Amino acid sequence: MPGIEIAVKNIMNSYMSYEQSFKVKQSIYEQRQWGVHVGASSPYGYYKKPRSNKLYVDSVAAEIVQRIFRYTLEGKGRMEIARLLNMENVFTPGDYKKSKRNPDYVKKKEWTDATVIYVLKNKAYIGTLISGRNYRPEMGKRYVKRVPEEEWVVMGNAHEAIIPEKDFYAAQKTFKEYDHLFEGTGELLSGLLSCGHCRRALLSRKKRTGIFYYCDSHRINPERYQCNLEYISSDDLEEVIFQVIRMKIKVMADLKKMLQKTVALKKMRLMDGDEPILIETPEGQLKKQKKILYERYRNGSIELEHYLKEKERINAKLVKSSKEREDSENGESYRNQEDIVNFDFIDSLLCFENHNELNQEMLQTFIKRIYVYDKKHIEIVFRCEDEFEAVIKDMENLI
Repeated sequence: MPGIEIAVKNIMNSYMSYEQSFKVKQSIYEQRQWGVHVGASSPYGYYKKPRSNKLYVDSVAAEIVQRIFRYTLEGKGRMEIARLLNMENVFTPGDYKKSKRNPDYVKKKEWTDATVIYVLKNKAYIGTLISGRNYRPEMGKRYVKRVPEEEWVVMGNAHEAIIPEKDFYAAQKTFKEYDHLFEGTGELLSGLLSCGHCRRALLSRKKRTGIFYYCDSHRINPERYQCNLEYISSDDLEEVIFQVIRMKIKVMADLKKMLQKTVALKKMRLMDGDEPILIETPEGQLKKQKKILYERYRNGSIELEHYLKEKERINAKLVKSSKEREDSENGESYRNQEDIVNFDFIDSLLCFENHNELNQEMLQTFIKRIYVYDKKHIEIVFRCEDEFEAVIKDMENLI
């Protein structure tokens, strides 16, 4: 039977993929134990030769690394160091890597205190190779999980050092006084906020009265950035965003009622024979939804796991709709008008209708990005605009 044969082949292919993945992971683990660099890219200040996993010192980038440590030991702050490097138009680690591939590349990123901290805390500069910090829990999935620090693979003297150990650990002592400013604050809006003027991510700081967000671009490079966003309370932002989401939910609730009334009226007309069947079939609408879903996955709006789950749901609806059409007499009998409307999407938003406060799940469902211009002007980019437009089109097709 063809169906059984395909199922058996799929099982065999899945097993072979799993076995191959296990062998690759085992090989990578063994190389890490030998002190071989198996990462896709080299740390800033190093490079790999073709067909070699050993790290070699990049003299140009290494000189910048040494300057950062020297400035730190001289007493300069991280923000001051970032400002000096930006004034000299020094490439950031990311821009430097791109400039190596393209000699005409123009600097796009700015040094920040976070970039300087990344350099100061990287043990690669004393010849220590650290690997195995993350792992992928499921084969074929994009997301990774953090490995506990005690389980990392740490190999000393794995390559040539750029910074003496004495200077490296002396620089680490400068963090003790200010580490609390850079620890994760666990704030709800983390990763969603950007400055509306320069488009750079906002920084957060804990104060006695709560968490506040601000933009420091003007301090990093005053010649390039003119924005000077004041401290904005996290509580105030969360309240505004929550009210906007509640308005969005109310609109969807009202829209669902209108759609249900329209569908009911359409059913009555079709049953009475007063109105012809819609030209666009439920299958056509579902295929449109499937296409929109794929476009969202391709441009990175949704993760693979969400894409596959929604695709499976739409495929199930397509199979059901196709079977109903085939079983109907002469192919022109009554079709369920509710299949044309994506009520599942509407219900996925209305499940937050009775929530009394903002939470992480609500933010992940509704919000893609938030741009803050000042205390009275913010711009919210929603995740579900494509689906919302599709629902409006569904309603237009029903009318």
